Amino acid sequence: MLISNNEDNLTLAEAVRNFSGSKLKRQDDLEKLFSIITATNKNLFDTLLFKAKYIKGLMRIFKESAKNADFNRDLIKKDLSDNITQAKELLKNITRSAEGSVKVYFESNYYVLDPESLGRLDELLSDLEWTKMYLNDVKRKK
Repeated sequence: MLISNNEDNLTLAEAVRNFSGSKLKRQDDLEKLFSIITATNKNLFDTLLFKAKYIKGLMRIFKESAKNADFNRDLIKKDLSDNITQAKELLKNITRSAEGSVKVYFESNYYVLDPESLGRLDELLSDLEWTKMYLNDVKRKK
């Protein structure tokens, strides 16, 4: 997926990496994901970007809530859990139309219920948050 009106002809993943200051942890996976985004699943992708930014914000609030007794940690935990489940479902729906090897890759790396898969999902969500921030920045500059 190339960025329109980009004089350097960077891919979206490269542009996001530059924007993030090379903080992406799953750039290869982002590129795989970007490669399967089409007009038919663009709305799902936009929702996933929003969801990723929301989840990462909730995670920051949850970490801060340990220092402040006024926060309802149980409510934050439930919201976080629900939104992570929704993000995984969005990712599944987006990758459902991918070619066999990409689909199998996401299934084996993100949809398995183990700590490593959850860690990879957290890193991908972080990269998707950077993507959302980058795209918002591009919109603001137009």
